[in-house]
Amino acid sequence: MKSTDHTIALGNIESARGRIIRRSGDYASALKHFDKAERLYEKRDPQHANLARCLVNAAYVRRILALQIRKRIDKMAQSGLSDLPAVGAGGAETRIRCALAITGSVKKP
Repeated sequence: MKSTDHTIALGNIESARGRIIRRSGDYASALKHFDKAERLYEKRDPQHANLARCLVNAAYVRRILALQIRKRIDKMAQSGLSDLPAVGAGGAETRIRCALAITGSVKKP
């Protein structure tokens, strides 16, 4: 099918694959499929309605990932991170240090 001009159908397939994979919990892979679908839809018609649906699905996956990271930050903040370098000031300092540790911006000694 890749040699044909069925870009909307291919976009629909990639978007459906992204939703199926999202349900299995492999969010990074799901985002790759949504990205492929987005490119296919834009190639055919930048105003296509399925593009909006694809973007909403990708945003939903990103929200799930953000909530997971937030839980990890909260858990790390509750356990205390005195071994990480200080960043910022005020009550948010521990949460900032946790976020930096999770994203890899700060390495634990």
